[in-house]
Amino acid sequence: MVRKSGQDAWHLLWYGIGFALLTMPFDWLIGRPLLHGLIHEWLIAETESRWAMLGFLFAFLIVIWLVFFLIGISFRWLNQQISKHDWMNRKR
Repeated sequence: MVRKSGQDAWHLLWYGIGFALLTMPFDWLIGRPLLHGLIHEWLIAETESRWAMLGFLFAFLIVIWLVFFLIGISFRWLNQQISKHDWMNRKR
């Protein structure tokens, strides 16, 4: 249950990153800053700011993964509890 929830959290995280990368050409065509200005800020930032931005990005990704993991494991636990008390599938 834990391993499957961890894998599902990774998949959701990669889907989100992939979707963000897929929307970049549309943002460029419309004239909006790419990734809400993150790329521009990275290019014009000083070295210390770049390391701080990179650290914040990794911390943010870890927190998002943890949120996805907790949601996944809570739904799996709830499904397991419901299936234990399922009166339709009980053997008589």
